[in-house]
Amino acid sequence: MQEKILELINQYGGLSYDALLKFLKCAPTVLAEEIAKIENEKIYKIGKNYVIINGQDLIRGKVVYKNECFYVVCEDKRYFIDKNYWNNLYAKDEVIANVEEDYLGRITAYIIKVVSHSKEPIVAKRTSRVVENQVWFTVKDDSVNYQGIWVNKRLTLDSKIGDLCLVEPLYQSKKVLDGSVIKVLGKDGAIGSDILAVVAQSGVPYEFPLSVTEEADTILETVNEKELIDRVDYTNDLVITIDGDDSKDFDDAVNVKKLDNGNYLLSVHIADVSHYVKEYSELDNEALKR
Repeated sequence: MQEKILELINQYGGLSYDALLKFLKCAPTVLAEEIAKIENEKIYKIGKNYVIINGQDLIRGKVVYKNECFYVVCEDKRYFIDKNYWNNLYAKDEVIANVEEDYLGRITAYIIKVVSHSKEPIVAKRTSRVVENQVWFTVKDDSVNYQGIWVNKRLTLDSKIGDLCLVEPLYQSKKVLDGSVIKVLGKDGAIGSDILAVVAQSGVPYEFPLSVTEEADTILETVNEKELIDRVDYTNDLVITIDGDDSKDFDDAVNVKKLDNGNYLLSVHIADVSHYVKEYSELDNEALKR
């Protein structure tokens, strides 16, 4: 029925609920349920009529904040948002907007509805500022349009002043942005904390599911005789890894031998990762996701 609803609305350029009911000849409750499934996603109600969110003059997209300006991104296109709507927006909001030329001839987006606020965690630093059990966290992300976020003391986990934290926005207050600490990354400036902050802010996963770590723990650190079949044994040679102490994987190594004729033989060793990470295993599936 959803396809029929979309077809009718598109055909007539907009239809009211009563008009759709006459065309479809179904129970009112059935039509209401079907409309609810696609409203604000594929159709939007303007006045009495439902119209198609077509990605052209009526779009749904994500708000982007850049160079102190707001834009809405839809299908790889970016539209400048009229300044009259900036006060009511947060970066990464999902919105529905009209797109048309403004008085200067620019293609401009006019926000009709904020569908949802972003729940994407942001990196923020806990400060010493406390007002009525609310702790001020300074935002460390220039892609959002707010400089700080209030967190109730009960929702700060075990963070301390100066800690970098992942904070989930809650939007509880109409006047200020509230949030909840979901992870403490470490002291600002401490080794590793800055890397964790960048990784977390970018949305790249940096923690592993329990099923993956448990599978990794079953891999033996010693090599048994069966594994040496059809392989050359270099364990009695001086083989040196070329990965640094801070590497996340150690899979490249070299060794050098002086030959009887005075020449040197350089051997380069590359780890056979597939020997340990089998296809379709938990490790392989997680690697594919990343």
